[in-house]
Amino acid sequence: MPSTAPRLRRRIGSPKFRPASPPRSVRVIKSPPTRSILAETVQDSTENSPACRRPAPCHRIQRSTSIAYTSDGEETGMAKVLVIHGAGMNMRGKVQTEIFGPMTLPEYDERIRGYAAELGVEVEIFHSNIEGEIVNRIYEANDKGFDAALFNPAAFGTGYPALVAAISQVKFPTIEIHISNPIRRGPASETARVSHGIVAGFGLTGYYLALRGVRDMLAAKR
Repeated sequence: MPSTAPRLRRRIGSPKFRPASPPRSVRVIKSPPTRSILAETVQDSTENSPACRRPAPCHRIQRSTSIAYTSDGEETGMAKVLVIHGAGMNMRGKVQTEIFGPMTLPEYDERIRGYAAELGVEVEIFHSNIEGEIVNRIYEANDKGFDAALFNPAAFGTGYPALVAAISQVKFPTIEIHISNPIRRGPASETARVSHGIVAGFGLTGYYLALRGVRDMLAAKR
Protein backbone atom coordinates (compact mmCIF):
# COMPACT_ATOMS: atom_id res chain seq x y z
CA MET A 1 0.00 0.00 0.00
CA PRO A 2 1.59 3.29 -1.01
CA SER A 3 2.66 5.73 1.80
CA THR A 4 0.68 8.96 2.19
CA ALA A 5 3.52 10.90 3.96
CA PRO A 6 4.84 13.85 1.95
CA ARG A 7 8.16 13.44 0.24
CA LEU A 8 11.02 15.63 1.18
CA ARG A 9 13.00 16.96 -1.72
CA ARG A 10 16.71 17.30 -1.27
CA ARG A 11 18.28 20.32 -2.77
CA ILE A 12 21.24 19.42 -4.83
CA GLY A 13 24.17 21.71 -5.16
CA SER A 14 25.53 24.57 -3.11
CA PRO A 15 23.03 27.10 -1.87
CA LYS A 16 22.73 30.27 -3.79
CA PHE A 17 23.85 33.51 -2.07
CA ARG A 18 22.66 36.96 -2.91
CA PRO A 19 25.41 39.40 -3.80
CA ALA A 20 26.24 41.83 -1.00
CA SER A 21 24.66 45.24 -1.37
CA PRO A 22 27.06 48.11 -1.96
CA PRO A 23 28.13 49.95 1.21
CA ARG A 24 25.91 52.82 2.18
CA SER A 25 27.33 56.29 2.62
CA VAL A 26 27.98 57.14 6.24
CA ARG A 27 26.56 60.44 7.49
CA VAL A 28 28.65 62.06 10.16
CA ILE A 29 26.42 63.62 12.80
CA LYS A 30 28.09 66.22 14.93
CA SER A 31 27.42 65.95 18.61
CA PRO A 32 25.39 68.81 20.11
CA PRO A 33 27.22 71.54 21.97
CA THR A 34 28.21 70.72 25.47
CA ARG A 35 26.35 72.21 28.35
CA SER A 36 29.09 74.73 29.08
CA ILE A 37 28.99 76.06 25.50
CA LEU A 38 25.23 76.34 25.63
CA ALA A 39 25.44 78.13 28.93
CA GLU A 40 27.92 80.63 27.52
CA THR A 41 25.70 81.20 24.48
CA VAL A 42 22.62 81.78 26.59
CA GLN A 43 24.56 84.06 28.91
CA ASP A 44 25.92 86.13 26.03
CA SER A 45 22.52 86.51 24.39
CA THR A 46 20.93 87.40 27.71
CA GLU A 47 23.50 90.00 28.64
CA ASN A 48 23.27 91.62 25.21
CA SER A 49 19.49 91.84 25.23
CA PRO A 50 18.14 95.37 25.87
CA ALA A 51 15.93 94.15 28.71
CA CYS A 52 18.90 92.92 30.74
CA ARG A 53 21.29 95.78 30.21
CA ARG A 54 21.90 97.74 33.35
CA PRO A 55 21.54 101.48 32.93
CA ALA A 56 24.69 103.45 33.53
CA PRO A 57 24.60 105.54 36.68
CA CYS A 58 23.95 109.22 36.24
CA HIS A 59 26.96 110.19 38.22
CA ARG A 60 30.02 108.13 38.88
CA ILE A 61 31.39 108.50 42.37
CA GLN A 62 35.10 109.26 42.46
CA ARG A 63 36.49 109.51 45.94
CA SER A 64 38.96 112.27 46.54
CA THR A 65 42.42 111.41 47.75
CA SER A 66 42.16 114.16 50.36
CA ILE A 67 41.66 112.80 53.86
CA ALA A 68 39.40 114.51 56.36
CA TYR A 69 39.42 113.93 60.10
CA THR A 70 36.73 113.83 62.76
CA SER A 71 36.94 115.85 65.97
CA ASP A 72 38.61 112.81 67.59
CA GLY A 73 41.33 112.73 64.95
CA GLU A 74 40.00 109.67 63.11
CA GLU A 75 40.27 109.48 59.33
CA THR A 76 36.98 109.55 57.41
CA GLY A 77 38.46 108.66 54.00
CA MET A 78 36.33 111.26 52.18
CA ALA A 79 36.80 114.89 51.26
CA LYS A 80 35.20 117.03 53.95
CA VAL A 81 33.39 120.24 53.06
CA LEU A 82 31.97 122.91 55.37
CA VAL A 83 28.64 124.32 54.14
CA ILE A 84 27.82 127.74 55.61
CA HIS A 85 24.46 129.49 55.49
CA GLY A 86 24.70 133.25 56.07
CA ALA A 87 22.42 135.77 57.73
CA GLY A 88 18.72 135.48 56.95
CA MET A 89 18.88 131.98 55.48
CA ASN A 90 16.57 130.79 58.25
CA MET A 91 13.80 132.78 56.54
CA ARG A 92 13.99 130.84 53.29
CA GLY A 93 10.60 129.54 52.26
CA LYS A 94 8.93 132.20 54.40
CA VAL A 95 9.80 135.45 52.63
CA GLN A 96 10.79 136.38 49.04
CA THR A 97 9.58 133.05 47.74
CA GLU A 98 9.23 134.60 44.29
CA ILE A 99 13.05 134.84 44.22
CA PHE A 100 14.30 131.94 46.35
CA GLY A 101 11.39 129.50 46.09
CA PRO A 102 9.26 127.77 48.73
CA MET A 103 11.88 125.47 50.24
CA THR A 104 12.89 126.05 53.84
CA LEU A 105 16.40 125.90 55.27
CA PRO A 106 15.94 122.38 56.75
CA GLU A 107 14.87 121.25 53.28
CA TYR A 108 18.02 122.85 51.88
CA ASP A 109 20.10 120.83 54.33
CA GLU A 110 18.36 117.56 53.47
CA ARG A 111 18.94 118.09 49.76
CA ILE A 112 22.60 119.06 50.30
CA ARG A 113 23.25 115.91 52.35
CA GLY A 114 21.71 113.86 49.55
CA TYR A 115 24.03 115.48 47.01
CA ALA A 116 27.03 114.81 49.25
CA ALA A 117 26.11 111.15 49.69
CA GLU A 118 25.75 110.73 45.94
CA LEU A 119 29.13 112.31 45.26
CA GLY A 120 31.00 110.58 48.08
CA VAL A 121 31.72 113.80 49.98
CA GLU A 122 31.30 114.42 53.70
CA VAL A 123 29.61 117.70 54.61
CA GLU A 124 29.17 119.65 57.82
CA ILE A 125 26.42 122.28 57.67
CA PHE A 126 26.42 125.43 59.77
CA HIS A 127 24.12 128.45 59.93
CA SER A 128 24.40 131.68 61.87
CA ASN A 129 23.09 135.23 61.68
CA ILE A 130 26.19 136.46 63.53
CA GLU A 131 29.33 137.32 61.56
CA GLY A 132 31.73 136.44 64.38
CA GLU A 133 30.34 132.92 64.73
CA ILE A 134 30.84 132.24 61.05
CA VAL A 135 34.36 133.67 61.17
CA ASN A 136 35.23 131.40 64.09
CA ARG A 137 33.77 128.39 62.32
CA ILE A 138 35.85 129.07 59.21
CA TYR A 139 39.06 129.26 61.24
CA GLU A 140 38.08 126.13 63.15
CA ALA A 141 37.53 124.23 59.90
CA ASN A 142 40.96 125.34 58.74
CA ASP A 143 42.56 123.92 61.90
CA LYS A 144 40.67 120.64 61.51
CA GLY A 145 41.91 120.12 57.96
CA PHE A 146 38.71 120.63 56.01
CA ASP A 147 39.16 120.39 52.24
CA ALA A 148 36.81 123.18 51.14
CA ALA A 149 33.85 125.38 52.09
CA LEU A 150 30.61 126.30 50.35
CA PHE A 151 29.35 129.67 51.51
CA ASN A 152 26.00 131.31 50.82
CA PRO A 153 26.54 134.77 52.32
CA ALA A 154 22.91 135.91 51.96
CA ALA A 155 22.84 139.19 53.91
CA PHE A 156 26.60 139.02 54.55
CA GLY A 157 27.46 140.05 51.00
CA THR A 158 28.85 143.52 51.74
CA GLY A 159 30.14 145.39 54.78
CA TYR A 160 31.72 142.50 56.69
CA PRO A 161 35.51 142.84 56.43
CA ALA A 162 36.27 140.22 59.11
CA LEU A 163 34.44 137.63 57.05
CA VAL A 164 36.32 138.63 53.92
CA ALA A 165 39.62 138.36 55.80
CA ALA A 166 38.82 134.90 57.16
CA ILE A 167 37.97 133.50 53.73
CA SER A 168 41.18 134.92 52.26
CA GLN A 169 43.39 133.56 55.06
CA VAL A 170 42.41 129.90 55.31
CA LYS A 171 44.18 127.20 53.34
CA PHE A 172 41.14 125.55 51.76
CA PRO A 173 39.17 127.00 48.80
CA THR A 174 35.76 128.61 49.35
CA ILE A 175 33.01 128.40 46.73
CA GLU A 176 30.33 131.08 46.99
CA ILE A 177 26.77 129.86 46.35
CA HIS A 178 23.69 131.85 45.36
CA ILE A 179 20.27 130.37 44.63
CA SER A 180 19.49 133.27 42.30
CA ASN A 181 21.76 135.72 40.48
CA PRO A 182 22.34 138.55 42.99
CA ILE A 183 24.14 140.75 40.47
CA ARG A 184 20.80 141.31 38.76
CA ARG A 185 19.61 143.02 41.95
CA GLY A 186 22.76 144.86 43.00
CA PRO A 187 26.57 144.82 43.19
CA ALA A 188 28.58 141.64 43.60
CA SER A 189 29.35 140.52 47.13
CA GLU A 190 32.68 141.38 48.71
CA THR A 191 33.25 137.77 49.76
CA ALA A 192 33.07 136.73 46.10
CA ARG A 193 36.30 138.61 45.42
CA VAL A 194 38.24 136.32 47.77
CA SER A 195 36.39 133.10 46.91
CA HIS A 196 37.86 130.41 44.67
CA GLY A 197 34.72 130.30 42.53
CA ILE A 198 31.06 131.30 42.34
CA VAL A 199 27.94 129.29 41.44
CA ALA A 200 24.82 131.42 41.01
CA GLY A 201 21.39 131.21 39.48
CA PHE A 202 20.92 127.41 39.44
CA GLY A 203 18.75 127.07 42.52
CA LEU A 204 19.60 124.25 44.89
CA THR A 205 21.32 122.44 42.03
CA GLY A 206 24.11 124.96 42.54
CA TYR A 207 25.12 123.09 45.70
CA TYR A 208 25.45 119.89 43.71
CA LEU A 209 27.53 121.64 41.05
CA ALA A 210 29.78 123.17 43.69
CA LEU A 211 30.28 119.88 45.56
CA ARG A 212 31.09 118.08 42.35
CA GLY A 213 33.51 120.81 41.32
CA VAL A 214 35.27 120.62 44.68
CA ARG A 215 35.48 116.84 44.49
CA ASP A 216 36.96 116.88 40.98
CA MET A 217 39.33 119.71 41.84
CA LEU A 218 40.71 117.82 44.83
CA ALA A 219 41.03 114.61 42.81
CA ALA A 220 43.05 116.46 40.14
CA LYS A 221 45.62 117.50 42.76
CA ARG A 222 46.53 113.96 43.76
